[in-house]
Amino acid sequence: PYYRISLATNGRQGYEQAVSLVPDLIISDIMMPVMDGLAMCQAIRKDEQVSHIPIILLTAKSAYESRIEGLSHKANGYLTKPFHVEELTLKIRNLLEQQKLSQQYARQGLIQASPSQKPAEDPFLTRCYSLLEERLDDSSLSVETFASLVNMSRVNLHRKIKALTGLSVSEVIRNYRLKRATAFLEQGLNTSQTAYQVGFENPLTSSSVSGICIK
Repeated sequence: PYYRISLATNGRQGYEQAVSLVPDLIISDIMMPVMDGLAMCQAIRKDEQVSHIPIILLTAKSAYESRIEGLSHKANGYLTKPFHVEELTLKIRNLLEQQKLSQQYARQGLIQASPSQKPAEDPFLTRCYSLLEERLDDSSLSVETFASLVNMSRVNLHRKIKALTGLSVSEVIRNYRLKRATAFLEQGLNTSQTAYQVGFENPLTSSSVSGICIK
């Protein structure tokens, strides 16, 4: 497989590039100037914009304590140098495939789960859904306004949501509203009441709701 890569010469630069580019995956040496790999990993995990990015740490240290230290900083993988390229390639592929499965799970939860029986979700998505619930009847809610509520730039919010769900921000907002509309219709609200409750200007029907949801 071929991947588009971006290089950084130290941990500080790596963290800054992670925030500006929001890559699908990070591979980092532990021994680096300015900021080492462990500190960079910790900084990324504390930054909500990029906390979801999988990280593989590389080190010349083979001691058990060093491996535990790397994993305690919430790295997703750990390789001791020298390592086989095939092993690194497999770790990359497995992490990216796991990311795709997580996206599918998040999409299914957004479409199928009832409000009272939500599956376990990423904490960031949980916060986003709570904010959407608070503004559910606001038909003027835009992606820009939502990004401001989440306290992220529009670009970084799009990248974060895309990485977690495979959907755009507008698709997540629309699908959340449609899921809630389905619940209201099932509770017996008429189409006009339902449209008002979920921020749509036109009446909805059960068939139109199920047909529009992204699967």
